[in-house]
Amino acid sequence: MQWKMAPVDPLFYTRSNQVVINESAISKFQLPANPVGKQIWIGGDPYTVAGVVGNFNYTSLRSKVSALCLMIARESYSKWGAGMKGYLMIKTGKGINLPATIEKIRKSYELYDHTKPFEYTFLDEDFSNRYRKEATLGALLNLFTGLTVLIACLGLFGLAAFSATQKTKEIGIRKVLGASVQSLVLLLTRDFIRLVLVAIVVAVPVAWYCMHKWLEGFAYRIPVGWTAFVLAGSGAMGIALVTVSWEAVRAAAANPVKNLKTE
Repeated sequence: MQWKMAPVDPLFYTRSNQVVINESAISKFQLPANPVGKQIWIGGDPYTVAGVVGNFNYTSLRSKVSALCLMIARESYSKWGAGMKGYLMIKTGKGINLPATIEKIRKSYELYDHTKPFEYTFLDEDFSNRYRKEATLGALLNLFTGLTVLIACLGLFGLAAFSATQKTKEIGIRKVLGASVQSLVLLLTRDFIRLVLVAIVVAVPVAWYCMHKWLEGFAYRIPVGWTAFVLAGSGAMGIALVTVSWEAVRAAAANPVKNLKTE
């Protein structure tokens, strides 16, 4: 559903308190489908609904979108400091002198409020701070994933070299009897392929459970689909094959006479 601000008289805002609400506030205040022009009470004061906006996340993504009221209050300066809390949001243009602009805002602020200190933050930094833990977790997972893949490849390469050494004479005899390089490579790699398949079968349920529990912390989340696991499993299989095949091809392509002479 697309909402648009209702056209209003420019003097309308000076005659009464106005409020712009989101879609969640419609059900909270039990308003009709088109609430523009209706009156609601907020903090003991009447406000007229001037428009409706679609729901959007204005807090953490771990929380559901709740009712939002953007109030345009008549004589709002009289309510400043009367127990009401809020923020003034200012949008600046590109290429401006930011320190000088902040100083001008501070001076304007102090003209109306001498009790509360002038404090400010930047919205992009506030949003970044909300998800700093997720960003740190993602960076750590990427680091440890890279280290794990590197260590696994080194281990597979060592096992492939050891297996090829153990089967040196067998490879030489098979090659003398007419075995192709492809069949010898398959002979040396099939055991490793089975091991990787077993590892994938064991890892997929564990990974699905961990991802599912992590996503449960968010109010709106995507389902954990099988596509990610297929791609991850295919990638793991591809890396394992490349690592093992390098040593397998070298052993299968060696001179069989030299292999048969090996003690």
